[in-house]
Amino acid sequence: MNLGITISYIVGGILLISILTLNNTVMQSSYQHTVDITTDTRVDNLRQLISHDMNYLAFGEKSKILNFSNNHLRFKATYRGKNREFQWKLQNSGFGKTSNPNDKSLMRVGPMDDAPGNVQSKYPVVRFHVQAFSDKKGTIKTASKDEVRSILVEIIVESAEPIGEDPQGSPIYRQSGWKKLFLPDNIMI
Repeated sequence: MNLGITISYIVGGILLISILTLNNTVMQSSYQHTVDITTDTRVDNLRQLISHDMNYLAFGEKSKILNFSNNHLRFKATYRGKNREFQWKLQNSGFGKTSNPNDKSLMRVGPMDDAPGNVQSKYPVVRFHVQAFSDKKGTIKTASKDEVRSILVEIIVESAEPIGEDPQGSPIYRQSGWKKLFLPDNIMI
């Protein structure tokens, strides 16, 4: 056999393996980047909607906090000249529309711009947490709706599909989160 042809096959094989490895690395990186952007976008959309609703907390004469817990907030406020009810609640049942078993349903019931009455929407989240405080700095926790001066809202969202596996073979999901302390103007001391 010719030594030149043998060396050419070896070099060609090494180049082919290098190209395939590079292609696989680029594909994996692209997939993870797409999952990151999608997860961050889901968090940002929820952030905007929660912030929109919280802007109406304590807005209007008949506004009030109806009830709240660690995973639930319900209040009345004036929205476009009408007294309306807003509700955010984490349901422990799975979301069902993603393959992520950690997803739970975050239900929002409230007014939407063009829809008459209240509209119910569901979003996949891993965590939705509400904490009320009796001071505007968010340091003194309260369980009384009459003492609320600030509310901390936290959400955590995971990717719908796994981005890899841990050493035990369990799927790993990309997480993204957001939290904010809201200081409703009309309930301040």
